[in-house]
Amino acid sequence: MSTATDDAELSFWLHAYGAEIGTLNLGIGTTPTGPFTNVFSSSNEIQTSNAAPYQNVGVNLGSYIGQQIYLEFSYTSGNSYTGDVAIDLIEVTSCTSCPSPLPSSLSVNSISADSVNLSWQGSPNQNSWLVYLVPDNSTLANTTPILVTNDTVNLAVNPNLNYNFYVNGICSAGDTSILAGPVTFSTPCVSFVSFPYNEDFSIWPPNCWDLSGGTQSCVHYSNSSAEASFWSWSSGEFAYMTSPVFDVSNMVSPELLFDWSHQYNTFYPNDALEVLVSGNGGVSWTQIWYKTGTDLESNDGATTSSPGTFVSSGRLSLSPFGTSLQIRFNFASGYGPDCFIDNVEIKEAPQNDVGVVVANLPTATTGCEVDSSIVTATIFNFGYLPQAGFNVQYSLNGTPFVETIFDTLFLVIHYYTHLLYQWI
Repeated sequence: MSTATDDAELSFWLHAYGAEIGTLNLGIGTTPTGPFTNVFSSSNEIQTSNAAPYQNVGVNLGSYIGQQIYLEFSYTSGNSYTGDVAIDLIEVTSCTSCPSPLPSSLSVNSISADSVNLSWQGSPNQNSWLVYLVPDNSTLANTTPILVTNDTVNLAVNPNLNYNFYVNGICSAGDTSILAGPVTFSTPCVSFVSFPYNEDFSIWPPNCWDLSGGTQSCVHYSNSSAEASFWSWSSGEFAYMTSPVFDVSNMVSPELLFDWSHQYNTFYPNDALEVLVSGNGGVSWTQIWYKTGTDLESNDGATTSSPGTFVSSGRLSLSPFGTSLQIRFNFASGYGPDCFIDNVEIKEAPQNDVGVVVANLPTATTGCEVDSSIVTATIFNFGYLPQAGFNVQYSLNGTPFVETIFDTLFLVIHYYTHLLYQWI
C-alpha cells in the first residue's frame, strides 16, 4: 500500500454455518513468511442456514499505510463436513494521492497496420504516464510499459492483432496511480505485396479475410476449403468472403484464379456465386465473374453437402482495377446444394500464351468424305502482351498445314481477347 494515503480497509465476505464450525483467524504481516499479527478472529457459526447470505467483514489497515502487506487466513474446524467455512471477494481499498486517468477518457483515435493514436485525460499533477499495449497473444504481466510525457501519443503496433490498452499516471517518483483500462482495439492487416498469393483454406478463419457483412457466414469444410451452406440457409440469404488488400503495383498484369464446386439442382435453380473486385478500399465493387442456374454446375461429382474434385474459374485479369485491390466472393442461396471454393490465387499473368480453345469441324452427311467446308477455330490470347505473326498448325487427312496469323490479339478489360478464324 505504498501509494495509499489517509486510511485503508480490508474487507471480505464470510459464510460459516454448521454444528462443527471452528475458529477462523486473519493475520497480517509485512513479509511472505511472517510473523503475522492477528487482526480478526471468529468462532462458531454465523449464519442460521446454509442458504443464508454471506456476512461482510471489515478490518482497518490504517496502521499499515505505506507498507507492503501479506494476509494469512488460518482455520481450525471440527470433526465433520458441517465445520466448513467459505470466504469470498477479498478487497483492499484506500485513498490514493495519485488519481488514475479517467477510465471514460481512454480513447483510440486512429489505427493503422503499424501504428495507433491513443489519448486520455490525466490529473493536473501528472506530466508522465506508463502505457501498456497488451496484444492478445500476451498478458499484462508480460508487457513492458511505455513511458510517455504527453497524454496523446502515437505508438507502434503489429498488424492483424487485438490489443488491450491500459495507462498509469505518474504524479512523482514512487507515486503512481492505479491502472486505468482496458480499452480494446484491433489492428488491420498489412497489404500483401509478395506474389504469387495462394489461399488454400487450410486454416480457419483464413488469415486477414473478412467473413462478415452477409446474412450468413461461410464455414470451414474438412480443413481444406470454404463452404457456403446453401442447403441449410433460406432462399435469399447470402454470405460474403472479403480478401485482404493486395498491393499489385509491382505486377505487370495481375490475375485471379480460384477453384469452385457446386451441384446444380433443378428444384432449386437460383443458387449463385459472384466474384467482385474493389480498387478503393471497398467503397465500390465491380463484378468480374458470375454463375447461376445451370452455369453453376461444376460436373465434378459434387453433392448436396460435399464438393467434388473442383473446377477452375479460369483466369480473370485484375489489371483494369488499380494497384490496391480486394476480392469479394458473394455466395447467394437459392436453398440449393452447398457451394465451395478453394485455392484462391493471385499471380502474374504470363507474357505470351496463345491457344485454340474451340474448333468447329464439318460433319459428313453422306458417304465417307466431306466436301469443301469451313473449319472454324477460336484463338485466345491468355497472356498480357499483344500477339501477332504466330502460327496455327493443323492436319487434314494426315497432312500437316501451318497458317501464320498476322492480325494482333490484345488483352483488354478482364476478358482475354480472341480471334475467329476460318479455313476452307
